[in-house]
Amino acid sequence: MELTTMALQGWAGSNASLVKGAESGVAYSRFRLVVPRGRRKDSGEWEELESRWYTVKAWGPLAENLRRSISSGDAVIVVGQPRAQAWIDKEGQVRSEIAVHATAVGHDLVRGQSIFYKTVRDSDIPDRETGELPSSDPHMDELDRVDQETGEIIGEDSEEELVGTPQQ
Repeated sequence: MELTTMALQGWAGSNASLVKGAESGVAYSRFRLVVPRGRRKDSGEWEELESRWYTVKAWGPLAENLRRSISSGDAVIVVGQPRAQAWIDKEGQVRSEIAVHATAVGHDLVRGQSIFYKTVRDSDIPDRETGELPSSDPHMDELDRVDQETGEIIGEDSEEELVGTPQQ
């Protein structure tokens, strides 16, 4: 069975958070996504339509990276499969929504800039608030010696000293 895949461009309406599934006990990440809508009228005038809201869910490594990367107000692009979900709320009302089970999420670079960090282990992931890597990371000192515009090494250190010498 082939599932429909959709791509959505919008804004994170909440911080991504890690949640433990009530039935399965499996942890996943979730955040709310608002997708503004509009259309051009025959007169050429732009008309705002009601925005659509989605719950985005992800599991595995994507879930942890979402938690560390997506904050409310971020411009994002989400790719995933739409899933209808229904539940009974505290007042006994049946509620429903379309959730997107994400396979990929990224910042929308049309609306801003982003910095990519390859995830190797927790100590390699920057703090969401400051964007800084933990101070124990020896590679951060190396970045201070690289000209951010040209990529050239600043100072008298040789490339071998910056990269490290091979182990014998």
